[in-house]
Amino acid sequence: MPRIYVDLDDVLGQTARMFLRLLEQTWGRVVVFEEMHTFHLGESLRLPPDELEDFLHRVHQRDALASVEPMPGAAAALAEWRAQGYEVWVVTGRPPETRAATLEWLETHQMSHAEFHFLDKYSDFYDQADTPEGTLTLADLPALDFRLAVEDFPGMAGHLADELDVPVALFDRPWNRSFEYQARDGKAPVVRCDGWSEIRTLFPKP
Repeated sequence: MPRIYVDLDDVLGQTARMFLRLLEQTWGRVVVFEEMHTFHLGESLRLPPDELEDFLHRVHQRDALASVEPMPGAAAALAEWRAQGYEVWVVTGRPPETRAATLEWLETHQMSHAEFHFLDKYSDFYDQADTPEGTLTLADLPALDFRLAVEDFPGMAGHLADELDVPVALFDRPWNRSFEYQARDGKAPVVRCDGWSEIRTLFPKP
């Protein structure tokens, strides 16, 4: 059965906007969404390392993750792909201790999927000897033969297109707007998309 890779944060859910709400409520700092020009949260949110560590701990708590608003059109797109016979794999770079809260969020917002996995995108969660259940590494991805990927992280978008030859719908976000991808000859493209409506139009049957 053909598979589709779908990132979670800022693709299915509006996670960065939750970050900004919490930053203002807890730290009293206001950062405008459109000013988040880098994927590095310390820089985007102007948090020094010690405060960033505390912040990341707070935003990964169950109540914070439950407050993430779904992305408009995401649930309908996943349901449509599932009805067409695609396996939707939801992947996330969140730390593994968020598993229960994340699955609860997917169910609450009716994000239809066949598989859910943590993906070690940043090589920073899984130094321990025992890899958490459901975790994928970058080395695992080629064997999965994805037909399409939906991402917002520019580094991952480039990797998927370059190394896996998978077309990528890059969900337009301030932190990826400086990313310009040049597909190698015969390789899959990275297509910038404004939202789920455009993704469904451009990739109705991946």
